[in-house]
Amino acid sequence: MKKGLYWWEYEDASGLQRGQLWQRLTQAEQAEIVRLNGYRKRKKIPNAALEYLKSVFPLPIDRRDLLSMSEYERRCGFGKGEVLKLLSDEQREHLVNLGYRRSQKLTYRAMLYLKSLGYY
Repeated sequence: MKKGLYWWEYEDASGLQRGQLWQRLTQAEQAEIVRLNGYRKRKKIPNAALEYLKSVFPLPIDRRDLLSMSEYERRCGFGKGEVLKLLSDEQREHLVNLGYRRSQKLTYRAMLYLKSLGYY
């Protein structure tokens, strides 16, 4: 990936619509990006902020890797809604903090979290 992306370019690469990336970050992550002077809508993301953003919100190798929760469950051999039922309340809350939204594609970091829990 090239250096100095615009916010909308990073959102496109992550499979999100414009404006969704900032909403999917936690308040601590938002504060760190602001501290690194990285949230300016019409300017490129500075390298330090971009590196931090990549560490907390990694990008998929290919956009075709982004799936909805039901597609992800199907690929893992589960029925629709089964994975969410297997998660504890704390794990579900953490999944939401990582960007999970009903009726939207999973963010890549949410998929990585599910894989770390053994759902793959």
